[in-house]
Amino acid sequence: MTDEAVKKTVKLYDGEITIEFNNKARNRYVVLEDGHSPVGVTTVLAGLAKPGLALWPMYEAIDWLKKNPDDFEGAEKAYLIKSDKGKSVGTDVHAALENYLNGRGVIMSDDIFKPYMAFNSWFADNDPKVLATEQIIYSKKYDYAGTYDVLLDLDGKVVLCDIKTTNASRSAPLGIYPEYLLQLGAYSLAHHEENPLEKVDDLMVIRVGKDGVLNTLTASQLGFKVSFLEDTFKQLIELYKFMTPLTKQLGEMKSAAVIQK
Repeated sequence: MTDEAVKKTVKLYDGEITIEFNNKARNRYVVLEDGHSPVGVTTVLAGLAKPGLALWPMYEAIDWLKKNPDDFEGAEKAYLIKSDKGKSVGTDVHAALENYLNGRGVIMSDDIFKPYMAFNSWFADNDPKVLATEQIIYSKKYDYAGTYDVLLDLDGKVVLCDIKTTNASRSAPLGIYPEYLLQLGAYSLAHHEENPLEKVDDLMVIRVGKDGVLNTLTASQLGFKVSFLEDTFKQLIELYKFMTPLTKQLGEMKSAAVIQK
């Protein structure tokens, strides 16, 4: 299992902004010039409603009880066990594919083998050129940060990609969820803010299942322009910035009301 601390410092906007990243820190991204922590892209997206995810613990509990009748305590924790295992394997697969894209060696394991070979086969069939990997982005205008997986030249088009290892579900049989496209829109928006002359032609989710099934989906396949997904994320982060302090304020008012009683 990959559980190492990853620390990285990069200079953006021609050296004007220095971002420090630490995957083990409470605030993963810090702007060193003033010490503040911009909101992460995934934090903004976490506020989106995910009805399928809300039902998932129930489905896992039912599956557990089918195999272990009357073990209600185990059923209650079944989704946590599966979630922790899935995150561990997903992290290892992601690290292996990052090493592959950067031409580094990969230590193979049973969990990694199938998704690694699926990605290797897709890469060989499409023969893309790797333009950048694991790039930290930061938007000065909207004050958010994140890291995109890979920028590819694919058939002459510049495609910003994010690699996912999520499982397929009843609501997402390809293992690809709507927020993934908004995540890519966020990355592209910040990339364009820093590099206004660099073109991004398309956005792609590369989903590599732990079972070795690989699916890809681009914004253009869904009829979306890159600019549309960028603009949609602009609205989303504006809503996030409105709702976050308001939610905190209302929470404090509720606490005060309880105290007064």
